[in-house]
Amino acid sequence: MGSEIRSLTGLRGVAALWVAWHHICREPGFEAPFAQPVLLRGYLAVDLFFVLSGFVLSLAYADWFLNGTSLRGILAFMARRLARIWPLHAAVLLALLAAYHAIGGPPLPALLVSANLGLVQAWGFGASLNPSSWSLSTEFAAYLLFPLLAPVVLRGARTPWAAFLAGAGLLALAVALAAATTTRRYGPLDVPDDRSLAPLLRCLGGFVIGMASYRLSCMPLVGTVLLRPHVAEAACAGLLVAVAAGVTDLLLYPLLPLLVAALAASRGWSARVFAAPPLHWLGVVSYALYLVHFPLLHVAIGGLSPSFMAAMALFAFMLGAALLAHLAVERPGRRLGLALASWVGVGLRTSSDGGMTPGVARLPR
Repeated sequence: MGSEIRSLTGLRGVAALWVAWHHICREPGFEAPFAQPVLLRGYLAVDLFFVLSGFVLSLAYADWFLNGTSLRGILAFMARRLARIWPLHAAVLLALLAAYHAIGGPPLPALLVSANLGLVQAWGFGASLNPSSWSLSTEFAAYLLFPLLAPVVLRGARTPWAAFLAGAGLLALAVALAAATTTRRYGPLDVPDDRSLAPLLRCLGGFVIGMASYRLSCMPLVGTVLLRPHVAEAACAGLLVAVAAGVTDLLLYPLLPLLVAALAASRGWSARVFAAPPLHWLGVVSYALYLVHFPLLHVAIGGLSPSFMAAMALFAFMLGAALLAHLAVERPGRRLGLALASWVGVGLRTSSDGGMTPGVARLPR
């Protein structure tokens, strides 16, 4: 695979940490001293995931689709993405269904279960049985569209700016659709509502903006700016201040792609901090943490006395479970998925990571 940008892996870990603590601190009595305003905006970490996904997939797979979209390339790309996300998703979902059956819950509609297994439930079809998986469902839609978007967004000097505007429009539409919901929300972009297309539009908006930010980072003028000292530090500090100060979501959103692109291009101390072993390790297990934390929260919360120390213990438990899920399910599941894809002949070839090697990153240096 192309060279890993460790700072972006660490950023993914921080985003998963932010989401987990967001859900913990929504529970009465589990407030985190001095950090509550920031943690309650943790739903924005999901938007960071969407931007990061668009950026990283553009970095890794742009060369596959810039000169034409072939069926072989699409199948190979989708095989890699499904091998990455589906095995652990399916394992957690099946565990939840088994637990639901064990406690005597009423039968669930077969269509709803099938939609969740197929990762299409958040396309307006119904509830996510694992609440965290709504974003996986919307990302799956983004993966399907990526081979068509890449030749448009990642080519030329003007198209990425148009893509930014299109992404912003999708986000604004998601906010408008979600405005009529009565569910508890912590900000305009807190829209995981399964009853509308708002979550799907939210994901696609961030994903397209992430793709555009990658293309711009490869252009001389923007790339030169990103390489200037302290751009990543300024983006990180600006985001933290804006979130704590209650700046509305759509106004602070441009800081998300700026942070991603600056960390990818920067050689400064912030990139070294995000690439440091603890945050890098957190990034490695971030997908497992994201998928298991919400079910564990609702299993454990009833037996804990509300306190900050109880919240810390709960988070440590979540991390341990995430590591186990990563080692026991996610990694072998990914290898098995890639092996099955190769066996059925979707165009994968053997490499050190078990699949087709994506294109080499072309970030400004």
